[in-house]
Amino acid sequence: MARPEMTHWYTPKLALKTGVRVLLSSIFGNFADRREIMALDAPVSDAALDPAMDYSAEGGAAGFWFDYMSDTGDGYDATYAMARLLSDPALLVRGLDAPLPQARVVVLGGDEVYPDPSQQAYQERFIAPLEQATADELPYRERDYGTEGPDLYALPGNHDWYDGLIAFGHLFCRRRLAIDGQATVPRPGRIIGNWSTQQTRSYFALKLPGNWWLWAVDSQLAGYLDKAQVEYFAYVGRNWMPPAAQVIVAVASPGWIGAAQAVDQTAFEQFDYVSTLAERIRDGAGTPMGHRVRLILTGDHHHYVRHEEEGTGGTAESASSVQPRARTLIVAGGGGAFLHPTHHLNPVERHPLGRRAEERNGLRERVFRIAAQDGQEAVYPPRDVSRAMTWSALGFAALNPGFTGAIFGIYLLFIWTLSLWSEALQDRTLLAHIAQFDGWWPALKGYGALLVDAPLHLGIVLVSFAAYFYFAGRVRPMVRWLSGGAHWAAQSIGALLSGWMTVRVMAPPSVMDGSAGAGWEAATLVLGAGVAAVVSGTIFGAYLLIQLNGFGRHFNEAFSAIRIDRYRNFLRMRIDADGGLTLYPIGLREVPATVGSRVPLDPELIEKPIYFEP
Repeated sequence: MARPEMTHWYTPKLALKTGVRVLLSSIFGNFADRREIMALDAPVSDAALDPAMDYSAEGGAAGFWFDYMSDTGDGYDATYAMARLLSDPALLVRGLDAPLPQARVVVLGGDEVYPDPSQQAYQERFIAPLEQATADELPYRERDYGTEGPDLYALPGNHDWYDGLIAFGHLFCRRRLAIDGQATVPRPGRIIGNWSTQQTRSYFALKLPGNWWLWAVDSQLAGYLDKAQVEYFAYVGRNWMPPAAQVIVAVASPGWIGAAQAVDQTAFEQFDYVSTLAERIRDGAGTPMGHRVRLILTGDHHHYVRHEEEGTGGTAESASSVQPRARTLIVAGGGGAFLHPTHHLNPVERHPLGRRAEERNGLRERVFRIAAQDGQEAVYPPRDVSRAMTWSALGFAALNPGFTGAIFGIYLLFIWTLSLWSEALQDRTLLAHIAQFDGWWPALKGYGALLVDAPLHLGIVLVSFAAYFYFAGRVRPMVRWLSGGAHWAAQSIGALLSGWMTVRVMAPPSVMDGSAGAGWEAATLVLGAGVAAVVSGTIFGAYLLIQLNGFGRHFNEAFSAIRIDRYRNFLRMRIDADGGLTLYPIGLREVPATVGSRVPLDPELIEKPIYFEP
């Protein structure tokens, strides 16, 4: 089986396919929510928590170890490398004195496969690298392959939802419990590599040692919780969790990042609800249960960043002996997808609660601040490295040949038909019309005059303005007009001038005076379209570079274009015998370019371990 490369996001076919999937999954997700079907297929017993999800008695003196990783299943090499780190029984990490044992539980935080969740994509981009990594580690385990291994849980992200969660359900939610009084046939979960799936729904609650609980919340594409899911977590929090439980919440996206500047506040409102759901639960008498959300984990953004929320019990630098650590929010989306930048992140995110303030005892805003240790921000890659990487966007045309080829075809068709129009209207070809101008400004004016007399082509140019306006994103209207308009103007002028220069420099005089044969005319048109396509791709990359480095915008569009396969990350956590939790953020700066057994890896500690007191 061929090992897939990282997804080329600017391939027109993929863009169209993904757009159709998003549209269909959004429509059918609203009318046939897979989460509600799963709830009916796997009802929750009111007697006790699923025993497979109860790890509270494990660990002992050695502690209970579990991992969190998100955004896997893109390029084979990166997913394979990260799976090797997860499966290593004694992981040596630069910055730590002793190796870390393999985790008992692995939680995947969303987007387990790219670009879409077909069974083939899951097999080639997710299952295959995990199984290969496990096979490579087995000789060093000194145990049989069939021996029971750690458990694997997965939270779906937006890419997992693009088929309505069907493939995700077959892969991760295969397990079925026998229900008294119902004709259900019990079914074991799936074994992937050396990990066993245990969940029966796309959301779940895990009981961990030390009165810690992990809630994984599925917010679907639209970002809302279905009624069955809300009732599930409310029941868990009211009936199975003891008072004052410590909660880790895993969500599919970081709704607190950048939402204050967004036109639509829905993402933050949904995050605000989900992130505080456990703390609002009351018992049957109406008394607050006293649960506390200590840690929020997410992916979707393919980097590492740690925030601390103000007013939630302490500060990032506080010692546990003085006051408890503030609520911590970590983005750890480095499981295998293309890297995202960090230099665009706001040091502080402030979100007014508005009408919801009355529900929070007068709290008017939630404030999230990027944490730091020893004067270094908790971001990976560092901001200066991230900013320098963005300059690769200038190579957009070469990095995205599918996009450049599509633009070439569009330009060639456009100038060929415009040339036919010019011959019919002015009795001379487009090349002869453009070549008569000695300077770029007269050429630009002459091109504009020709377009005025060619309504079809003028309409195409105006449609292209609408496309660039749309690409500018959902921002304030003035910003959108300026960004989209400037990009459109640069593309239009760049295409014209590159064509004009090609004709002036490369074409023989016979082409310029209209006396050349059809072969020379065609060759010049093809050459001009090719040069214009490369210039257009370069301008597109320059636009992304300016927007990201200058204004902090288009971070996803810019880095999906350059597809950097570096600075991977995941989290390894340990709950000790006293109930304290230590979090180790682990990074992998370089991913081997080729997959091979025992290719050396060099994982490093991103920042000092983070401790949460009992």
